[in-house]
Amino acid sequence: MSSESRDDAHDNVLRLPLIGVMPGRRLAAASMRLRIGGDASAMASASAALYSRMAASGVRMLGFTCSFEGNCVTCVGLGDYTDASASPADIAAVLAAIPGFEDVKMYEGPVEGFAAVRGFTLEAADARAVLMSARALAGLLQGPREYLGEDAGAAFVYYEGFFAGRAMGEYLSQFGRESALAMMPRLWESRGYATSIETLSDPNGGHYRFEVRRLVECEVLSNYVKGPARTSHFFRGIIAGALSKIEGGEWDVEEVECVNDGSDKCAFEARRKGK
Repeated sequence: MSSESRDDAHDNVLRLPLIGVMPGRRLAAASMRLRIGGDASAMASASAALYSRMAASGVRMLGFTCSFEGNCVTCVGLGDYTDASASPADIAAVLAAIPGFEDVKMYEGPVEGFAAVRGFTLEAADARAVLMSARALAGLLQGPREYLGEDAGAAFVYYEGFFAGRAMGEYLSQFGRESALAMMPRLWESRGYATSIETLSDPNGGHYRFEVRRLVECEVLSNYVKGPARTSHFFRGIIAGALSKIEGGEWDVEEVECVNDGSDKCAFEARRKGK
């Protein structure tokens, strides 16, 4: 581990293997809707205009997540405005003037700086990131089961995930049901829960299947498994909590396949209670 100290606090960077932690940066989250009118070239032109305007203003783009709905694209992202020549509010006004862009909003939070691993931003504008080793994460996931017993410990871990998922679902719901459902697995991937998540849904509603590759919870717990087992309770809770806010109502979530039970993936069935 090494650190570099410079006169400018904004350039004080702590470097760790594959991790960059940069304190003292001014962040703002952005959300916007883009109407592309069914023309693929319009999307490319609008994206180029977005990035050129942001770059010209001195904004460092840290990443965007977008979802399609008809002829509209809803995007949410994060930018570093520390060296920008204008305030986030002024930049939002500039973006809103670009043809096709509408409902442009900027959100600044109390936390400054960000942490990133292999290109993924871990800290948003309104929350701090916590980086921990696999051993420490295993303590959070396995510890309650060892000290409280399997049933009570699993319930404890499940509700940890449930409240985390509910908070994310509440945030995404502001973009509408379809956009929230489309963004949800991409945000889970970007947060490092899994390398890929495929969502299958019942057209009649009330039933979802999530197929998850390299779920961090089950990989971390693989060293503690004695014999075949389905080991995800935290991510089950995340799914149930997110759906309770996006879809409403209560949801039963079951892990039906697990890498610790011999499968090549973890899969979850979510059903609305009473269906």
